Amino acid sequence: MDLILLQKYYALLWCDMQQWIEYRRTGHPILPKGPGLRNNGVMPARLNYPVEVQSTNPTYYKEAVASQGPDNIATQVWWQKP
Repeated sequence: MDLILLQKYYALLWCDMQQWIEYRRTGHPILPKGPGLRNNGVMPARLNYPVEVQSTNPTYYKEAVASQGPDNIATQVWWQKP
């Protein structure tokens, strides 16, 4: 299974953000995490809301942050929470 997911990771390399999404979903392939990785060496769990969303829709942005957790790359999404 590791080899299959590694090949899928390679195949998705130039497809938008699909390889990151697939890695986040499966945890494979096992990737090296070097000093350039923000978030204390942990792979980002999610993306921040765009500034445009924060400024044009502040009411729902605040509501979403209140229900999901802080708007930063370390906040786990609902399926990652234990």
